[in-house]
This record gives sequence, structure tokens and C-alpha cells, in this order.
Amino acid sequence: MLKAANNDNHEGEELELDLFGYVKEWDAISRAIREKHQYTCEKCGLKIEDDYDKQYMHVHHKNGDKLNNHESNLQCLCLYCHANVDEHHLKRLTSGANKYQYYTFVDRYADEGLWNLTDAGIQKIHQIAKEIYRGTGVVNIEIHNHFEGTIDTLNISG
Repeated sequence: MLKAANNDNHEGEELELDLFGYVKEWDAISRAIREKHQYTCEKCGLKIEDDYDKQYMHVHHKNGDKLNNHESNLQCLCLYCHANVDEHHLKRLTSGANKYQYYTFVDRYADEGLWNLTDAGIQKIHQIAKEIYRGTGVVNIEIHNHFEGTIDTLNISG
């Protein structure tokens, strides 16, 4: 058990956290929020009905506190809207190992007209996705070793 961060919301609480700082029950909490919203993005209105594509619906912590899992702090967002919350989310959800998932999703749903994308932007997304599908795109993965303070970069082609 780890003590939660010392702040008004969690002071004195003992919470069991996973490697990424989420409570151990996060998967169940996230699934419950997504199901309550019927896998519909609260920002753009995209509804995911395909079982495989439900992975592209995320639950966002509005105030950034992964330990504050009150329903009022959670928002059901598609991957595109989640990535576009701010620069931090954009970088985290569109690069490294997440790049494949992001471009696969956006490529699949870009033509729905839900997002503010120009025709040139949509074409660029389709091009990047084609490169990824063909295995000609490069995926850069940064591995942060928090214990030793080092950063390793791994380039994977294809």
C-alpha cells in the first residue's frame, strides 16, 4: 500500500496503486464510466459500437488527479478528443507506442466529420496510417527508467 499524495482530496488515505499511478480498481471504474455513457464521447459525440473499437474510448480525469475518481471528475472521451485535451495529452497519446493506436483510430473515424480537421489534415492522417499499416513508418519509443533516472530510446521500423 502506498500513501496517497498529501492534498485535500486524499490526505491520510492508503491506496494501492499500479505502476502508472492509477488505483488498482481503475479498470473497473473506467469500464463503468464508459458503459454508463454507452461508449459515446462527451465532447464530439462519437459513439463506438464495434466491440474491438471500444478500446478507443478513454476516461479522462478532468483535474489531472488520477486518484480523484469521483464521477464528477471523470469524462468519457474518444482517443482523438482525449489526445487534444492539452499538449501533455497530445504528446503522450500520439507518440511512441501510442502512435499506432492513435493513427489507426483517427484514420478509421476521420471521415465522420466530428472533428475540426481540414481536408489536408485528413489526408495527412490517412498517409501516416498507410505508412504504419505497410510497416514503413518509424515508431519511436522512449522508456523512462524512474529508478535510475535514465531514458532509453528504441526505434522500431515497421
